[in-house]
Amino acid sequence: MISQRRLFPLCAYLICIFGNIPAILMVMHMKGHNSFTVLHVQHNSSHNEILRQAHKVDIVDTETEASRLATTYGIKGTSVLSTLSSVSFPISFPFDFMHLIYENVLKNLILLWTGDYKGLDSGTRSYELKFWDVIGAASAASGETIPGAFGARLQNVANDKALCTADMWSFWMLYLGPILLSKKFEREIYYTHFIGLVKLVNLCLQFELFCRDVAIIHSGFQDWVKKYEQ
Repeated sequence: MISQRRLFPLCAYLICIFGNIPAILMVMHMKGHNSFTVLHVQHNSSHNEILRQAHKVDIVDTETEASRLATTYGIKGTSVLSTLSSVSFPISFPFDFMHLIYENVLKNLILLWTGDYKGLDSGTRSYELKFWDVIGAASAASGETIPGAFGARLQNVANDKALCTADMWSFWMLYLGPILLSKKFEREIYYTHFIGLVKLVNLCLQFELFCRDVAIIHSGFQDWVKKYEQ
């Protein structure tokens, strides 16, 4: 049709909706961290089960009961996107990589390392860094020897975090972090845990993924999160 310069109807099917975490929760009509169940990450929650629970929330008589069920199920009602047969809950709604890794996981790790995560200290552990200001200064100084082709000049990750974009955090995680954090933790296990994340992110960013790579990513992140929670 194109070679003949003729108009033709283009049939397209929406199969994937992605964005940052608040946006995805909104379009799925889901509750956030205040719910007892986070359906987005429950592999055992089928499409039909999610819609069945959403319908239960829709048909209750009182707002109080609807709120209770929403907190229990993790979903506030039926999303309008459920009418599309090409969309499957929750598989069709991945969190986008930039927000999930660079704006969420990495920043939370740094908050833990610096003792700034929601007022929590390291307790009986010893993962807090004593030289974060020095690491931040070294990150900024690295711009003197890194070609501009690698991206924007890195800011001081200790003092100028608000100026650091996702691109900068990505570069820091993949190239500077492994060097600057080496031998900086009291226990090597925390550095090894960080390097595990770096290896997984590197694998995710490959231009080509084979079946074995997908399997490594799947099991690798599961193991990484379990260690993170410990």
